[in-house]
Amino acid sequence: MRLALALCAAATLVGMARIDTGTLWHYNQSNVIGTLSYFNRRNLVTLGPSFNGASTSSTTPVAAAGSAAYFLCWGDEATLLYVNGFCNNTIIALNDVALGLDGAGFAAGQTMYISAAGANVAFSATLAGTPSEAVLHNSNVIIWVGSGTGNYYGNAGAMVRG
Repeated sequence: MRLALALCAAATLVGMARIDTGTLWHYNQSNVIGTLSYFNRRNLVTLGPSFNGASTSSTTPVAAAGSAAYFLCWGDEATLLYVNGFCNNTIIALNDVALGLDGAGFAAGQTMYISAAGANVAFSATLAGTPSEAVLHNSNVIIWVGSGTGNYYGNAGAMVRG
């Protein structure tokens, strides 16, 4: 939610805060960047919860449970989304991981070849973009497999300037 002075047309937006129900607002914490200052911009990092043990046998993309990171951003600042971790599979197969933004589509993916059942393979992906201003965005990890059951372990997050 954007905070602005409705009585003064010449007012300049100098900060924003995410408003919850009632009068509660999100301050910056490990998994939510909920306040920004226009004049005191610095890199702010939000870290989504660990998605250790996220499992899927889906051959189509699904969101990894517990992987979302939330953030506000300025409309003229680039945002960097990232995911790091490792995965394995119950059989020799291909595992896939990608980043999603606001639940719409995904990009910056990586396909890993699992050479033996249970073998761990590292993954890392980033996605840079300029999301819209004054909206609470979320980034999450999208996972799927070619066959078998894939298990994923790691963290995702976002870095914004605010």
